Amino acid sequence: MQAEWAHLACRLSEDEAAPWKNIWWFNLREVYGDLCERDLLYTTCRYQRLKLNAGPSQVQQEAMAAWGSLDVVPLKMQWPEMTPAREKRIALAAYDGVPPPELKPVWVVGREEIGGAQVAQRRLWFEAAMEGGGSMHQRSTYASEDEAVAWATQGLVRIQQVVRGTTITGPSSFKQQFPSLDSSKILETRSHLPREWQVALQDGTAATWGSEALPRDLFDDAPVEARGKQRRKAQQEYGIRYAMTLVQRAPTRICKLRVKHVYAALLASNYATPRVFDTARGEEVARHAHAFDNIQEPFRTKAIARAMRCVTHKAVPPEWAETAFKVALSALPFGPNKGHICKRDSCPCGSGAPETVGHTFHTCPRARRLWDMILEQWGSVTGETKVRAADPRVVIFGERSGTWLDEAEQSDFAGLEEPFAVIHKATLHVLLQERNRDAAPGARTRRTAMQLYQRVAKLVTLVVTDKMCACITRRHADEGASLTRFRRSWEAPGFVTISEANEVQLIFFMKHVTRERWKGKKLDTHAKRHRTQQHAPPTTLPQGTASIYTDGSAEPRQLGKPPAPAGFGACAIVGGQGHEQADGHLIWEVCGQITMSMRNVSTVTNNLAELVAFTRALQWAARKGDVKYVVMRYDSLYAAMVASGTWKAKKHKAMAMEARHAWTTLKKRLGDRVWLRHVKGHSGHRWNNRADSLADAGRQGMHVDVNTR
Repeated sequence: MQAEWAHLACRLSEDEAAPWKNIWWFNLREVYGDLCERDLLYTTCRYQRLKLNAGPSQVQQEAMAAWGSLDVVPLKMQWPEMTPAREKRIALAAYDGVPPPELKPVWVVGREEIGGAQVAQRRLWFEAAMEGGGSMHQRSTYASEDEAVAWATQGLVRIQQVVRGTTITGPSSFKQQFPSLDSSKILETRSHLPREWQVALQDGTAATWGSEALPRDLFDDAPVEARGKQRRKAQQEYGIRYAMTLVQRAPTRICKLRVKHVYAALLASNYATPRVFDTARGEEVARHAHAFDNIQEPFRTKAIARAMRCVTHKAVPPEWAETAFKVALSALPFGPNKGHICKRDSCPCGSGAPETVGHTFHTCPRARRLWDMILEQWGSVTGETKVRAADPRVVIFGERSGTWLDEAEQSDFAGLEEPFAVIHKATLHVLLQERNRDAAPGARTRRTAMQLYQRVAKLVTLVVTDKMCACITRRHADEGASLTRFRRSWEAPGFVTISEANEVQLIFFMKHVTRERWKGKKLDTHAKRHRTQQHAPPTTLPQGTASIYTDGSAEPRQLGKPPAPAGFGACAIVGGQGHEQADGHLIWEVCGQITMSMRNVSTVTNNLAELVAFTRALQWAARKGDVKYVVMRYDSLYAAMVASGTWKAKKHKAMAMEARHAWTTLKKRLGDRVWLRHVKGHSGHRWNNRADSLADAGRQGMHVDVNTR
């Protein structure tokens, strides 16, 4: 409600006319007299006099009080500082021969460079651009507002009224002219005036007498015509500054302010560091601070913010989300200091350990075993094997990004946020339910970690089934978009299977052999990761299958020198025994040189050469009408995953789009008869060596495209 009221007050500065604005401005004028102008809203005034006046309505009083509680600050546009990360991106762009990332100016707290005429128009009282510059510009009180109104009654509202020549009048002269006012305030204004404003007053544009004879808008902030071009003199912008929380938000300009911004500012003003992270409170209170001990400031605060963002997810049921928040903030009704509530101090496991959140959900032997089982299964299904039960950030918060080493791992695993959130929160909820069951009077035998594992599987199954039913219900309204998202998040990574009747089966908690049986196909020992091997071939290849081996070759880049040409090579084999087809015969081979002049090539790297070779092979297979089955034998995981759409390309986007188009074209022609299978490079494989030789020959300038059938 306060945010709505404050936004009403903000709308007083807009040009749009409304009857209620007339009433509110009239009331403000009655209370503040000549102080009341539009820019009063951009000051540090807190509208204390308005609260005790009988004229304004209660809504206006509350609205102006809410607006006065916000931190109004001056803003200026500034180019962002050069950081090591930005320097690295610029260096990589220069290395790749592409334009550097575009920098955009941002709004930061600070005073604009203005001239003397603009300085003269700044306020004597409650000027936000001078906050901290003496008592006249601090957050107002009833007494300071009374004194400001008294000054306004004497015609003293702007700095212009106290300027003599190119400086502010002295206290003696001020006392003679205004004996009823406190002359020490003018001395305070002189001493706290920013240095750049003092210099600006020396330009002589601050009119002190005869200003009524000057042309209108000569020295103010309005646009003026100059030599036939529109230009604008320096104008001070104002905005709302947010208090520091786990995340520091950039200030928002008042002209762009919305209710959500006001609400966020009011919430941030009441923020306090969660006690579980506040090391100043000691280890007994800061129970989760140890999880971030290896991270230095300011990165520690950002890491805590990332962890807290992982506490809940929109796919998680509210009851589980509540459990996750209580675990993250150590807000459960048990623990060493809560014996008067739970009537016990130690864990029901019998180890004698204090019943803390960290022990109950992380280090307790049963909880540790459960997490080992869950995360081992996670690594088996997704390939993300670096998430460990020993990591408190993974177990307590569900935060996995700390285990990712590079952009490749981030692009591969970041899309698994929803399944991990559901499984993680279900595990926390089961552990809490079992703790309450074990601590109850007359508790029965403690359940094992395997029994809890089965309980987690049941809960996740319920959520997945409900989510699938909701997607089916909405499939006509959203044209199947929600069902597509569900399949991408749950089916493609291998967590569930969906039958032709749209029945979903959770297979994540099953053994590997059982999962493959539910998928309806038997993958060989090379197809261990469903996300990267979802196009793996069958154990026995059909008669007439063409295996296409691809390879790329490029010299290492040298900074400051143009990239040397690269090469690509590919060959197609039919016949032979098994997947290796070592005794098969060659039906096609190609090689060529890659230079900067080629279409869709912006820079030359080895990854690009691999992608070009894979693309040319796909294009040949799509044209070859007598080829009914194709196995792409690649030694570059990058080329295969980008072309098949499993990974999103960060570089070489034009060539990646061409490769994706070639893959889609081939899939339309052959459907599920196109497979991917990795072959280890430089391992002595006959046909991989052949493709490697072709790529080297292409790099030297040879061009070959031979069909032998």
